[in-house]
Amino acid sequence: MLSLATAAALRAAGLRWTPAPGDRFVVADRDMDDEVFVVSDLTIEARDYPTGRILAFNGTTEWALDSVAVEQALWLPWEGQLREALAEAFAGLRRAPAGYEVGRRDGAEGLAWTAARDVEEAYALAVLAERSGRDAAPAWTLLPVAVEGVAWRVHAVRPGAWAATAPDGRTLEEVVRGVVERLGGTPGPDPVSAWDRAAEAAVRRWARGGCPDLDAEDLLGDLLAAAYDVARGAGLDDTLDATCLRRRSAAIPPP
Repeated sequence: MLSLATAAALRAAGLRWTPAPGDRFVVADRDMDDEVFVVSDLTIEARDYPTGRILAFNGTTEWALDSVAVEQALWLPWEGQLREALAEAFAGLRRAPAGYEVGRRDGAEGLAWTAARDVEEAYALAVLAERSGRDAAPAWTLLPVAVEGVAWRVHAVRPGAWAATAPDGRTLEEVVRGVVERLGGTPGPDPVSAWDRAAEAAVRRWARGGCPDLDAEDLLGDLLAAAYDVARGAGLDDTLDATCLRRRSAAIPPP
């Protein structure tokens, strides 16, 4: 299922939600992140008032909620809804080393593929990549795509392979420790868990407050480098996301 961090990034990148029966959402950042609600004509209804649209909880006192403003709810789009968000840009879905790749038509590359371990994540990251090409999109929009490029490779490293050497001479564990610290996280004895905590917190932080343009470009480069280093050191696919590479190349001034 779509992660809350990616869902928050979609909202921050401008994906708008008109609640309809069957839609999933959470009331985030209120110690209820694990409770997924579904809009229904009988239990949770979208109602419009002069002050705005709310989601009314009917007969659900066990949740200690009467209603919440739509702005307080975080939409978790389904696969089909994310495909609709891509509209004419959608070009296909295929299996990949990471799990799944969603193809989209890209004016610069012809066809670009966005990878993720989960199919809904792959669609969501493709939406973020597509929106990153728009003038109004925040500079950090591509960062969650680059984060997943590191994530699936970190999860693919065999338990006994963390001492393997990356192209720059560091061990894979040292590579992950460095990027965890770059994201503001705290390294720990388990590189995978440390990565997961740091990555989710970083994407949620960007979705709430954005990321300065210059720092976003630098972070993109660091994440691409980490993905490549882990891939080469662990013997994994080292093909990096074409949209991220193009964005990073455009940000580097000519000599």
